[in-house]
This record gives sequence, structure tokens and C-alpha cells, in this order.
Amino acid sequence: MAELSENDATKGIRQRQLCESFEMEYRDVVKTAKEKGLSTHEYVIQQTGWQLFEDLYYPPGQKLPAPRRENKAKGNG
Repeated sequence: MAELSENDATKGIRQRQLCESFEMEYRDVVKTAKEKGLSTHEYVIQQTGWQLFEDLYYPPGQKLPAPRRENKAKGNG
């Protein structure tokens, strides 16, 4: 498994970076997820145990950051 700095994991990482760190070829992830009827997110979570929060992955058991606030300019408030 490729090295991830603790800072990367604390801030969260993108799906492709997580796949690379587990030496998973991204094209194979997409293909296998589709064959299993899963989203790539669901498949990566199954394979790595990492948690997904707001499009970033965090190590298992790590406390997740506070949710980002919705932009009120979108007409939601």
C-alpha cells in the first residue's frame, strides 16, 4: 500500500488517491463496481473500509469533520 501522510488522511482524500494508495487500478474499480451493481463509492468503501463524507474518504474510525454549510445563495434560504 502506498504511503499516505497523516495530514492527507485527516483532511480526507479523493477516490482516485485512495485507490492508488491501495494499489487498485481505477479502471478495474469502475468495471468491477458496475458488474456488481454498485457505485464506485460503495465498492471502494467495501474494499478499503474507509468512510466517505462529502466526496472525501477518511480512515476507519476517524472522527469526521463538521459538515460544510450549504450556500444560501442557491435559493434554499
